[in-house]
Amino acid sequence: IYTQGTLKLKHYLPQVDDVYRVPVLIVTSLVNQPYILDLVPGQSMVEYLLQQGFDVYMIEWGRPRQEHKNLTLEDHVQDRLPACVAQVLRHSGEQQLSIVGYCVGGLLSALYAAVHPAAPLKNLVCMAAPVNGDGLVSLKTWMGSNFDEEALLADFGNVPADWVQNALRALRPLGKVSGAMSLLNNMDNPDVVTSNLRMGKWEQDNIPFPGGVFRQ
Repeated sequence: IYTQGTLKLKHYLPQVDDVYRVPVLIVTSLVNQPYILDLVPGQSMVEYLLQQGFDVYMIEWGRPRQEHKNLTLEDHVQDRLPACVAQVLRHSGEQQLSIVGYCVGGLLSALYAAVHPAAPLKNLVCMAAPVNGDGLVSLKTWMGSNFDEEALLADFGNVPADWVQNALRALRPLGKVSGAMSLLNNMDNPDVVTSNLRMGKWEQDNIPFPGGVFRQ
């Protein structure tokens, strides 16, 4: 229902007759593909919310190009996210909305709520939001004092998707191994195998990180 550069704001048609009047806006991550929240029928958070009677909207930030390398947190929190909020309220005809922020989208949502105390926000839900980095020992070791982010951004503009993927894997160094072991232990279960393949495809399909946001 709305676009701004690579950003797309989508509205999902309700699946029940009795719909909650307060719409739900899902704010997705800047580094993960948003389809993880709407993977396939029966494996979809969006589908579940629709079946429970929620009116669902979702922001897809898109894949940043070279001209987007200077996008900052302020661009997202003070411009793009408020514009989407306004569009949701206009489209739904309501006065308030609830926000569900996932991953970096949760961070953006928390910042939006903090700097807009008068926002038309009824509920805020954040999932896996990196608002406190105290426990990210592996990631901070990988990006230690010798990590030169300015050299990286000078070379690429935005942080390449494979760098993003390696950083996320640093959060769970044995994640790939444990996932492979789980798959081997369930090779006789077609549903588990299919789900594992879907998740594996998504895990390797990261999005470049806008250079300005990464610097901040």
